[in-house]
Amino acid sequence: MLTAFQSLDWHKMFVGDAPPAFLIEIAIRTCIIYAYSLLLIRWIGGRGIGQMSVVEFLLVVALGSAVGDAMFYPDVPLIHAMLVITLVVGINKLIDIGMCTSPRIRRIFGGRTVAVVEHGRINLEALRSLKVSREELFEGLRDKGIRNLGRIEAAFLESGGHFSVFRHEGRVAGLPILPAVTPGSAANSYDRLCAACAAQVPVPAPACSHCGGQDFVVAVVDTDDIR
Repeated sequence: MLTAFQSLDWHKMFVGDAPPAFLIEIAIRTCIIYAYSLLLIRWIGGRGIGQMSVVEFLLVVALGSAVGDAMFYPDVPLIHAMLVITLVVGINKLIDIGMCTSPRIRRIFGGRTVAVVEHGRINLEALRSLKVSREELFEGLRDKGIRNLGRIEAAFLESGGHFSVFRHEGRVAGLPILPAVTPGSAANSYDRLCAACAAQVPVPAPACSHCGGQDFVVAVVDTDDIR
């Protein structure tokens, strides 16, 4: 048997049928889910959320769910949704304050900047730690106008998930990162680079002394002056 639906029931709209003590349970639930979601997002890493910080990303997700449920579902009292929204915003505000005052909190929630390329050579250990593939690295560098790694003095993966690149000027040679470039043979010791980390590998050497790689490419010379 269907029950009658009464619109504009102000008590039901704001308070609902749950006892007042349920507000405490909502607060506890919100804190637990927020902390758990934060751990999962930190595990995904900066590249998984694009240009937003971890805290900003979680704020958008949490507010979107709390606001949307209260707007569309009549069985979700507004006071419950408002409590969730207030708690989420309050937690984020406390995190922001903590990040401004404590280096440890800033390191936990804001992440850290990591050097992924130094003087034309890839930091493979850093990529593995960040769970970033070489293809993702090359894509980010190409987006900065980089054609070969020799052009790079240093490249960093920032905590927000984007790359910062500092360039060498003048004539440089390095590992090509354009998709059309294929491995080839080198004419001299300084033309052959490790395909994995871009370190120089002398022609007689069977493997890269830096990472142990055995695949090589010919260095591409870039003469553009990047200023």
